[in-house]
Amino acid sequence: MVVRVVTRGLDVGSARAVAALTLLALGGAILVLRPDRVATDRSDVTVVAGGEVAATQMAGRSAAPAPAIAPVAAHRLRPPVVRTALAHAAADTRVMDQAAAMQPPDPRGTAIEQRVATAFRARAALADARDVVVTCTVTLCEVAGTTGADPATARSALRDDGLLRAMATLGYSSGPDEEAPGNGGTAFVMYLNREI
Repeated sequence: MVVRVVTRGLDVGSARAVAALTLLALGGAILVLRPDRVATDRSDVTVVAGGEVAATQMAGRSAAPAPAIAPVAAHRLRPPVVRTALAHAAADTRVMDQAAAMQPPDPRGTAIEQRVATAFRARAALADARDVVVTCTVTLCEVAGTTGADPATARSALRDDGLLRAMATLGYSSGPDEEAPGNGGTAFVMYLNREI
């Protein structure tokens, strides 16, 4: 997937920056044309792919090849509790779900998932949390499970300062979360952004 961004001196805004980073995280590529010129010629093209930046100088109609895009990991099956929690999720949360499903696993392996799960169980104000599943990729961790608490109580617990501080000590900042009534309680999912 290639996106061309021509700003002609305009501020692209944070929403487009997030969209661009999401495309990169999902294995896409972006062409960014220099916004400091009113007329953009072919020498102003920068190709950003797979986290690498390379200037592509275009002479006439021929261009240097763009850097190879790293292959996207096979789509992983999502735990049923995640599907339940995301039944009515906002678009930004669905993007995080897609990233968790498609990104390569965290190179630190299951050790980081165990550390996140341990911190979650120790700090989350959801004593009855069950079926907790932690999935960590190269850019995020997803924590999903079920609780007997109502959705509002679960949301409050997932946004608790103590829990978020514990995750920050592991190198994660808070992302979106979703809570939805499900069979036997409330299904929840929270996303944590890896601070790289």
